[in-house]
Amino acid sequence: MKYKANWIKTEKGNGIKTGNTIIVKVIDSITVSGWIARKTWHGKKIMQVAQGKSLVSFKLKERKMGKTVPYKTGRYILKISATGKNNKSNTWTDEFEVV
Repeated sequence: MKYKANWIKTEKGNGIKTGNTIIVKVIDSITVSGWIARKTWHGKKIMQVAQGKSLVSFKLKERKMGKTVPYKTGRYILKISATGKNNKSNTWTDEFEVV
């Protein structure tokens, strides 16, 4: 199994523009689940959780004071877990930057 995401290349590696949607597709999978967390000084803060059959997407927006605002720029963590057709599972962890 392999996973693909709609990353853009930045100076520090994988990235995506603020307010966009991350679309993660896992080839040859039955179920896919994952989460996005922000790196903080005391650990991780989970921002979103999603699951699907072979595709998951994360809209990089959050609610603050009744308004929808894009994520702040900075470093985030994407963790994806998938189960394949032959009951094998894989997990990927990727750090990316919101620019």
